[in-house]
Amino acid sequence: MKDSILEQYLSVRTELLREKAELETRLTAITAALSDQPAPLPAAVAAEEAPAPKRGRRKRRKMSPEGRARIAEATRKRWAKYRRDKRNAV
Repeated sequence: MKDSILEQYLSVRTELLREKAELETRLTAITAALSDQPAPLPAAVAAEEAPAPKRGRRKRRKMSPEGRARIAEATRKRWAKYRRDKRNAV
């Protein structure tokens, strides 16, 4: 009895997996047709063919001396205002 239930389960599961794969293929084709782009590879194939992401540090962005000077000036003004407000509050 248990064997027949297990066999039924396995056959139903196999059929559902087959149907799922077919539906995914059809959905991919429909999506590609709607967007007028070539259909992407299935996820399993795309994962095998995709290059590994590069590791390492990002390239640092350079700031111009003028930009650095503007930031420094704004910081000095901010601190001057803070000190002025602190002195007036006492």
